[in-house]
Amino acid sequence: MTVKPRHIHLDELFDHIAIEEDEPSYAALSRWCELFPEHASELAEYFATWAEQIELPITQSVDAERFAAEAVSHALNLLHQEDSKQGTLTQIARSAGLNDADVAVRIGLDEPFVMKLFRRKIDFESIPQLCLDRLRDVLGITLAVVRHHLRGPPLATVANARMKSGKKAVRQTETFEEALASAAIDETQKAEWREALWAKGSHAEQ
Repeated sequence: MTVKPRHIHLDELFDHIAIEEDEPSYAALSRWCELFPEHASELAEYFATWAEQIELPITQSVDAERFAAEAVSHALNLLHQEDSKQGTLTQIARSAGLNDADVAVRIGLDEPFVMKLFRRKIDFESIPQLCLDRLRDVLGITLAVVRHHLRGPPLATVANARMKSGKKAVRQTETFEEALASAAIDETQKAEWREALWAKGSHAEQ
């Protein structure tokens, strides 16, 4: 798997691993955990179970039981390191001494808009490159980290709980342009963002 898909179910992920890996190994586990840190614990269990099933020979200097224990520990450490390094965008901003309102002023949006961005309420594909660049500069992080935190499903909210309860699902996200329409910023700023949206190649990298 040379390119990580935007969305993948665990069963599909395990199918990819089964096709691409010949045997369970720490190197393979590390590689997949780096690609999918959000599934590190599940990947560790998968590799550990795989190791037990094939009964790794003693010549590999590690028995299945030890592999199972160490694989889980290794994967969870990777996940912890990833979370500690990146946190959420809100946490990254706090560590830089900024709150949502501060970030909003610096990137030319309003506070509710920034809250939506940080909580993944804005469709990633609709976000213009200008927004990614400004977040990078204001937060002092790389574009890769910005993209990592803006991608994915919305962070947990009451709406998520309602969906799980079996009630009618409500739309959880909106496009950048839709959110811009209700943003409390002046028309000059809105015009700048609209220009960024319309500019060729301005949309977020897929």
